[in-house]
Amino acid sequence: MLSLPVQYLTMVDLLESIDCMVKNGPYRKFRPDVPVHKNAKHWWKYSMNSILDVHVRRFNQMWSWSNIRKHRHTLKAYRAAYKAKLLTTQGKVREDQEKQIQDLEKSLDVFNITLARQQAQMEVCTISVIPINQKSSPVYYLVFRNHVNGGFVE
Repeated sequence: MLSLPVQYLTMVDLLESIDCMVKNGPYRKFRPDVPVHKNAKHWWKYSMNSILDVHVRRFNQMWSWSNIRKHRHTLKAYRAAYKAKLLTTQGKVREDQEKQIQDLEKSLDVFNITLARQQAQMEVCTISVIPINQKSSPVYYLVFRNHVNGGFVE
């Protein structure tokens, strides 16, 4: 049986090895299959491409106007599909609507899904102004119409 300090050191070595593997994960696809000795050109190319692709190009692509436009289009399509889902009066969503919502959810993160759902719910709940007594003074009463439940909230 191993003593406690040896087990501890072995466990620390294992955790350090796993940490190195996790850190090297994004760069593994660029790693050359040749040894380091006498292949410096390949390894320098590996270092440049891995840093450029993982950090620089990904950042530039993420903030490009075409990517922002595509993301906004996806977000608007999701909001419209979710709004259509909320407005269904039978309570049954068509299969193509549900599939469209699921496909759009795959490309959006949780924050954007939550934000789009809240915006769709706010669009569904509209405010309408109804006069209380039309013969007397023009006093109006605000009524919040909730299309989801079909009821009035005063």
